Amino acid sequence: MLRGGRLQLIRGLMIAVIVAALLGLALAVVVPHGVQHRIVAALEQVGLLLALVVAAALAVLALAVARHQYARRFRVYHPYRINLTANDQTELQSMVQAVGAMGQAVAALPTRLWWSGQPAFGLLVGYDPREGGEVTLALVCQAEHVSALDGALLKAYPNVRVGFDFEPVYQPMQLRLGVPPALIRLRKRREAFHPIVDIAEELEGIETVLEGLADAMVAQRTHPAAVWFCIVPSDSGAGYLRARHRQTERWRRERERTAGGRPAPEASVDREEARQSAQIDERSAFYVDIQIAAHDLQTCKMLSGTLQNLPGAMNTLERRPMLLRRWLYRRRFPTFTPPLMMRGQEKLLSGSELAYLMQLPSARLQAPIRRIPEPRLPAAPGIASAAEDDAAWQYDRMDLPVGFEPLDGDTMREMLAGRRAA
Repeated sequence: MLRGGRLQLIRGLMIAVIVAALLGLALAVVVPHGVQHRIVAALEQVGLLLALVVAAALAVLALAVARHQYARRFRVYHPYRINLTANDQTELQSMVQAVGAMGQAVAALPTRLWWSGQPAFGLLVGYDPREGGEVTLALVCQAEHVSALDGALLKAYPNVRVGFDFEPVYQPMQLRLGVPPALIRLRKRREAFHPIVDIAEELEGIETVLEGLADAMVAQRTHPAAVWFCIVPSDSGAGYLRARHRQTERWRRERERTAGGRPAPEASVDREEARQSAQIDERSAFYVDIQIAAHDLQTCKMLSGTLQNLPGAMNTLERRPMLLRRWLYRRRFPTFTPPLMMRGQEKLLSGSELAYLMQLPSARLQAPIRRIPEPRLPAAPGIASAAEDDAAWQYDRMDLPVGFEPLDGDTMREMLAGRRAA
């Protein structure tokens, strides 16, 4: 059944065809024969000009698409390990702010968006028994974005480090990723304005999505497995989703009017869907492609069950059919190349939904995962490190302040003479 914008477009085309036919009939009946030739000649010139404009627009569009694919092919994405600490815990609203900041950090400027396209980033959850049997969390992005994403994640997890252990020098991980034997992708089952999780529910104490994935990966123990959340910021905010929901509700109520002309009474299911749609965050939206890779299809289905049973929502994730493209996505998986088309209502998630999916594992996680016991302590501003200034280390050993400018020779001799006198 046609609905929404498609139905309006068809109606508009039908009206335009009828109006054009009526104008042509009036032209043939009312206008004299000589004037008709002049009008037809002018219309032919206008049609030629429109054809040239359309051809130029199509050429520019083809050039932009080719440029987008060139930039997409040669972008290099690196995985940076997310180093957890012993007490990583946050509220969902803080994670929503962190996810929104990540999207702003990666979003391309409008002047570059139409020419080079939109870069992506993502979250990788991996397990490899050959690497000690630990679950690995990594932030996948370009090297130019890692510092900004690390800073954005601090809004929710002040002690988490991305890409480094102690000294803030970002180094990508060395992962042993090959072409997976099996791969499935997930998408939304219903319209995008129906969230996949009920944000208003009490979610404290409930196992997070990443904790469930980690436990499921460790449970099978024998083969590597990985789940990749490929994320692209959307140029339309989540307010677009709420506007779509209001429009759909208006069409439904008009279609279900009673015989007396009054709107049909709203069912309890409709009220629940409206309530959940109203919880969608207004500030950010993302296109998310979820890919699950493992050694066989049965393991992929087992891991996807963790993502398909989220609490309280009236929407869910389902498997995408990939009869002809499965080999293509399997080959792209080790390089973290985004899909060719990162658009579509089935991929659109609000910031609240994505924040719930990306909540990091807490201390209650039973699966083995790397944690750093020391919290992340920022250095005071203006203090130089010993690696940056060897002289500062020498002065510190003489009880001088670290990070001050080196002293000249005369001042140094006076200080040494004062120490000997003391």
